Amino acid sequence: MTSIPRGVRDFPPEEMRKRNYVLDKIAQIYRSYGYRQLETPAFEFLDVLTAKRAGGETINKEIFKFEDLG
Repeated sequence: MTSIPRGVRDFPPEEMRKRNYVLDKIAQIYRSYGYRQLETPAFEFLDVLTAKRAGGETINKEIFKFEDLG
């Protein structure tokens, strides 16, 4: 059995269908008010995240750090 990293999860197809339906409805409403979609990277350099300091010390508890093996 394959394990996934802590803090993430898989969504089976039926659950994804329901989630996408709800998210599409929300997006339709947002677009009707002029919402423009923005997508940001899922990963960022650690120095960029820690320099922001907008969330104070709380943000440090929410950062997952990966070792550079390259």
